[in-house]
Amino acid sequence: MSNEETTSTEPEKVTFLDRLGMYLNLIKPRQTSLLLITTAGSFIASIGGYKAINWRYLGITLLMTFLTISGTTILNMIYDRDIDAGMKRTQHRPLPSNRLSVLEARILGTLMIIFGLIGAYFLINWITMLVLLAGVILDLPVYTIWLKRRHRYSIVFGGVAGGMPALAGRTAVIGHIDLIGVLLVAFISTWVPVHILTLAIVYKEDYRRVGVPMWPVQVGDEPTLRFIAFSSIFASIVILYAAYLLKVYTYVYWFFILMSSIIIILCIINAIKPDLKRNWTIFKLASMYMALTFFLLPLHA
Repeated sequence: MSNEETTSTEPEKVTFLDRLGMYLNLIKPRQTSLLLITTAGSFIASIGGYKAINWRYLGITLLMTFLTISGTTILNMIYDRDIDAGMKRTQHRPLPSNRLSVLEARILGTLMIIFGLIGAYFLINWITMLVLLAGVILDLPVYTIWLKRRHRYSIVFGGVAGGMPALAGRTAVIGHIDLIGVLLVAFISTWVPVHILTLAIVYKEDYRRVGVPMWPVQVGDEPTLRFIAFSSIFASIVILYAAYLLKVYTYVYWFFILMSSIIIILCIINAIKPDLKRNWTIFKLASMYMALTFFLLPLHA
C-alpha cells in the first residue's frame, strides 16, 4: 500500500473533544513528554540549577520545542500512515483508521512547526531555532522519508534528531553549541536504539509484513541485541563525561557511576551471550536512567 493512497470512505464525524483526543494521539504524548524532559533538564542544568530557573524563559523554550516536535511528529504520522495501517498496534491511530483527514493533519503539523521555529528565532535565539530546524530535517526528510524504508541504520539519524530538544534547552541558555551540548545529543542518540529496537524485536513480524527494514527483520535478534548492548555502553560512558563537565554534586556523580556501571556490566554480558530477558532488564534500566538523568544534571554547584 502506498503512503499516498486514501480510503474510499469519508472521515467519521466526531465531537470537539474527540478531535482534541485525536490531535493528542497524533503528537505521541509519551514520546513528546520525554523529549521535553530532556529540554527542561538541559535548560536548568545550563542556567545554574533549580534555584536559578527563569520560569518565563523556560516556559517559552518548552513551548517552542513542543510545537516543533509535535508538528514534526504529525507530519511523520501522515507519511507513515500506510505502515501504521498494516501493523496491529498502530492501525487504530486517527489517520490509518480514517477518523481524521490527511489535509487537516498536514495543516496542523505544518503550522506547529512554523510557529515553533519563528517563536524560537524571535523569543529565544537564532542558534536554538537552527537546532530545532535541524531536528525537523533529520527526523522528517532524512529519517522518515529517505531512510526508514530503505536501511536499518536509519535509526542512527532518528536518534540524533531525538537529541535536538536537549541541545535546544542548552543553546537557549548559553547561545551556542558546546561540548556538553554535543555529549547530551550523543547520549540520547545512543539511547534511542535501546528503546526502538527492543520494541522492534517484540513487533518484528509487523515490521516484516509492512516492509520496514528494522534490525531484527534484516539481521535477526542476536545481532540486534548486541547493537543495543554496544549502544547502551556508549551512552553510559558519554553521560558520565557530561555529568563530570557539569560538575554535578559528588553524591549525584556516584549515582551516575553506579547506574552506568550496572548497565555496562549487563550489556557486556548480553553482547557475549545475547538474551531477550536480560535485554528487557537493560531496556527498563536505561529508560529509567535517561529520565532521571535530566532531573539530576541540574544538581551542581
